[in-house]
Amino acid sequence: MGFLLSNYQLTICILYFLIFCLSSSTHLCHNDESTALLQFKQSFSFNCSACNFDVGAPFADNWKEGTDCCAWDRVTCDNTTSHVVGLDLSSNCLYGTIHPNSSLFNLVHLQHLDLSHNNFNHSQILPSFGRFTNLTHLYLIYSHLSGPIQSSKDEVWQGNNFSNSIFHLQKLQVLWLGGNIELIGELPNSIGQLEYLEELFLSFCNIFGTIPTLLGNLKKLRGGNIELTGELPNSIGQLEYLEELFLSFCNIFGTIPTSLGNLKKLRMLDLGWTYLINGQLPSSIGHLKNLEELYLHDCNFSGMIPRSLTNLTRLIWLDLSCNNFEGPIPQIFSNFSQLQYIDFSNNQLTGPISSPITGLPNLQYLDLSHNSINGTIPSSLFHLLNLTYLDLSSNNLSDTVELDTFAKLEYLNSLDLSNSGLSLTTTNSTPSSFLNIRTL
Repeated sequence: MGFLLSNYQLTICILYFLIFCLSSSTHLCHNDESTALLQFKQSFSFNCSACNFDVGAPFADNWKEGTDCCAWDRVTCDNTTSHVVGLDLSSNCLYGTIHPNSSLFNLVHLQHLDLSHNNFNHSQILPSFGRFTNLTHLYLIYSHLSGPIQSSKDEVWQGNNFSNSIFHLQKLQVLWLGGNIELIGELPNSIGQLEYLEELFLSFCNIFGTIPTLLGNLKKLRGGNIELTGELPNSIGQLEYLEELFLSFCNIFGTIPTSLGNLKKLRMLDLGWTYLINGQLPSSIGHLKNLEELYLHDCNFSGMIPRSLTNLTRLIWLDLSCNNFEGPIPQIFSNFSQLQYIDFSNNQLTGPISSPITGLPNLQYLDLSHNSINGTIPSSLFHLLNLTYLDLSSNNLSDTVELDTFAKLEYLNSLDLSNSGLSLTTTNSTPSSFLNIRTL
């Protein structure tokens, strides 16, 4: 009987046994993946001056043969299978070419790959990238890539049936290719197959062609930055999760579809320098009630500024400059307590400076220059105590103002009243009244 264990003792023994088994069965990195990583490292030199970016440290010393690659810096393994699922070599001073037979493409379990801010010496986005069928995040920005954005249709990886285009990696959630100015080609309609895509960054590439109509299939897209030509398809209104849309410097023409107003989660909209023709700003823009930043400068918009902007009470930044907007400045600013920046310059606006525009407590920047605004300056303008920039030049104002009055705006550092129609009076103390002025 002395050798029998109590239930309590038996339970303790079993627990110790399980702990021993679990600790002794810790998975190590697969040998073939460890070898692939080391070979990939050895295929490059380390040249920080060739990368021209703020870079981190090159590969850490713990990338050594015979050690567990799951413990290496910048490598992530799956806790269950120990397959390499993440590789982050961004800003690592890598210099060299990615070849079709690179050992990188043996890491077929990768889900997260970041090779940004290196110099891959005009490497192409090879068909071999099609091996990464589990990839969810692909970052290749500013990596000196060149050639076509997708391979020709008859190319496959080593004769197998892997996809020949990154636009067929159907699990992708993030695709960043921007900053590779030698990357060329037309954005294919097949991008519409990336139904899980949330972020798309293609700016500062030489991507051409029209905006694919199937772009509207990317229902989960939250942020997009592309530089293409053509008309905005009506399907853009299907991107219901979109939070940021950058189309600046695009050769967009035609009219803005009213479906843009369906993007209810949009916080930033940038259509600057798109030179839209035959277009008015649709009143549906007033449906974007979460909008915080609106950039519509140099878009060739015409007609009146829509009163529906009244609904955009979360706006912080509003830039409608360099268009053909006409008519009076709308009375839309009564509830814009967060607005800090207004630029209505270089339009055809008429009438007086509206009182609501001078009742914005947080306004810091106001540019109404190069319009046909007339009348007098409302006294409420001098209640904008946070104003740092004020430009009323090249208008048709008719008023006599003592220059010292502007000194009430104690944070003002730039004031332009040239060719405004104002008559100014000064006193001997005027120069000392402007404590922070840099441009007058």
